[in-house]
Amino acid sequence: MKLASLLFATGLFYLGSASLLHAQTLSAPSAALVPTATPTAARQRQPFQFSVVSPLGTNGLASGRTVNNVSLNLLAGYAAGVQGLELATLLNVDRDAVQGVQAAGLLNVVGGPVRGTQLAGFGNVVAADAQGLQAAGLLNVAVGPVEGAQLAGMVNYQGAGTETRTVQVAGLANVTPGTVRGAQVAGLLNVAKHVRGLQLAPFNIADSVSGASIGILSLVRHGYHRAEVWASDALPANAALKLGGSRKFYNILAVGVQPGSTFRWGFGYGVGSEVVFSQRLTLSVDALATQVNERKGWTDELNLLNQFRPLLGWRLTPNGRTTLLLGPTLNVMVSSYREPEQAGYGSRLGRKQLELFNETHGRTNTRAWVGAQAGLRF
Repeated sequence: MKLASLLFATGLFYLGSASLLHAQTLSAPSAALVPTATPTAARQRQPFQFSVVSPLGTNGLASGRTVNNVSLNLLAGYAAGVQGLELATLLNVDRDAVQGVQAAGLLNVVGGPVRGTQLAGFGNVVAADAQGLQAAGLLNVAVGPVEGAQLAGMVNYQGAGTETRTVQVAGLANVTPGTVRGAQVAGLLNVAKHVRGLQLAPFNIADSVSGASIGILSLVRHGYHRAEVWASDALPANAALKLGGSRKFYNILAVGVQPGSTFRWGFGYGVGSEVVFSQRLTLSVDALATQVNERKGWTDELNLLNQFRPLLGWRLTPNGRTTLLLGPTLNVMVSSYREPEQAGYGSRLGRKQLELFNETHGRTNTRAWVGAQAGLRF
């Protein structure tokens, strides 16, 4: 019980110190990213130190004033800084800078800049900028910019600052309120102000992207935003939104309807890219997959219309937004749908078109035909 109480109190002390350093850094002027908690003249230097739980170690009560070359902490350590190697089974806390390698089973907390590598089972927290690698099982946080890489099982965060080359890879989300020059890759969400490179996640948010923002939905304030309406031989009436970081890559959210006695409707998702040949002539190449619902309800069976659409566009005014669209479509219908009065499997959508092939394997029918479409882009 005494050991547990000591560890708990020490942990609170370390985390409190880290919070104080973090608060001091945030309240300081932007030019002073590095806190000066320990005056240079007051620092001591040691080639080696060992501790169980600071101050129970070779540096004793001078731990917070000592910069170590090699620091080994059985449980948790506290120092002014490290120039070399620091290891702990649970926790490393450094008031000022770290240069070299810092590894902890739980958490690394640094009040100054980091130059090197941080490895932690839970997280790395830096109250200034970082250059090198941050890798953690859960999260990486740097108040200043990061030049190098952040790898986290859940979340990466780097603060605003000068533009640096950064790669962020996270299982859940990457957040950068400043500029990312490099790549953001996440299992769910990327957020950045300016991206000069790649965003890759199901959902991406940015102010501007110079490169590509790839995902199910990319919301870029100064990006590519277009609406389209068109008619085709498959679903006669269609509308879509195209959203992306730039015309180089965009997402497509589409709906289509076949009115009349044989009513069908569909909801689709796709991706595409647009090439500008002149002030008026463009070419967009889209791939769109639409789940077609027979009649007015929702069709549970696979009933997927896949389309490849190379479309020539002619702007009504030079460099304008309103564009006439015309082009062929390659349609591939993959369907396990079966109407009660129907002998075999497969939707009857597009049955009147000249088919390239029509094959049924088990309960899945696959058909392909060439069609056409015409429309407007706004």
